[in-house]
Amino acid sequence: MKDSKEVVSFGAFLRSYRKLIGYGLRQFAREIGVSPASLSAMELGVRGVPKTFDWLKCADLLGIKQGSKDWDVFFGFRDECKCGCWSLATRVANLEMQVDQLRSSILKASR
Repeated sequence: MKDSKEVVSFGAFLRSYRKLIGYGLRQFAREIGVSPASLSAMELGVRGVPKTFDWLKCADLLGIKQGSKDWDVFFGFRDECKCGCWSLATRVANLEMQVDQLRSSILKASR
């Protein structure tokens, strides 16, 4: 994925990769063993990654190759999750994304 260096949140990374390969939210959620609501919440940064999340299976389904830059980015997010915290940059990115989505919803509703 050419834009991975620009993606600063796990959710944004996951969503962009999922869409790139053509997985729908429900289908991908089923494949990785989470509910569509949980996957959506993870992608939006509203909920963290479940402790039972299978990082290797997810990377495999997304076609992320071991040794690639995207592999390092993907598993860098896992390392953040294991220490029990998200970096400040990830938190800010999640908030910015939520604000953008809220703005978009408000604009659509006002039309």
